[in-house]
Amino acid sequence: VLEPIADRKIEAGQKLEFTAKATDADEPANAIRYELGDGAPTGAAIDAISGLFQWTPDAGSASGTHRITVRATDDGKPALSDAREFAVEVTAVERVIELTGLSLSVEGVVTFRWAARAGKTYRVQVRDELGGGEWQSLLSPVVIEGGVARFTEAISNLGNRFYRVTVD
Repeated sequence: VLEPIADRKIEAGQKLEFTAKATDADEPANAIRYELGDGAPTGAAIDAISGLFQWTPDAGSASGTHRITVRATDDGKPALSDAREFAVEVTAVERVIELTGLSLSVEGVVTFRWAARAGKTYRVQVRDELGGGEWQSLLSPVVIEGGVARFTEAISNLGNRFYRVTVD
């Protein structure tokens, strides 16, 4: 008997991993082998012996809901099997941050605003040369209020500055 498998929701690029579990009531118990049913998404795999399922959906092609079947079959005579279907909803990850506001005060304070997503960590990085050099993470905090992130820095005596925002 294959235990139920809960539906999941993950982001593209996030690894999904769990172990399917089946039991055999025969005495002694027969060995059980696991496999995925037809139509499993590209890259999804299950270990035939342990039942370890692994899949990291590709960011470019996996958005949407994927129905996956796991089948457990014993080696008895006759062989008996059980199957469970579960759904994985994969959401696209937006790695591009679109500025919704940019201002520079007369006092030389620059402020950036962008739409923020709950549970994400944003880092502002800077460098002095656009074409090269290392990006340096700034210690100034990113403030998030009502779904909008805001970063402010005084730049009056800093010369050229090039910024980027990264998200984890």
